[in-house]
Amino acid sequence: TRAGAEALALEVGDFQPGRLADFVHWRPPARSTLAAVLAHAEAPERQLSALFTMAGSESVRAGYIEGEPVP
Repeated sequence: TRAGAEALALEVGDFQPGRLADFVHWRPPARSTLAAVLAHAEAPERQLSALFTMAGSESVRAGYIEGEPVP
């Protein structure tokens, strides 16, 4: 995030107090295949890959744009 922002000369890409953020809170259903994959992933990269390929709307608990909840 930070490196991409610097490459584009943007002052974004960090998690500092007072900064705005867009993000999604993921929590797959208990006993789902995704939950099992995430529990056994050996690296954050594998967890992220699993979220990108396996997660659907059932795994989204909340979304935020500029720090505000999305209804």
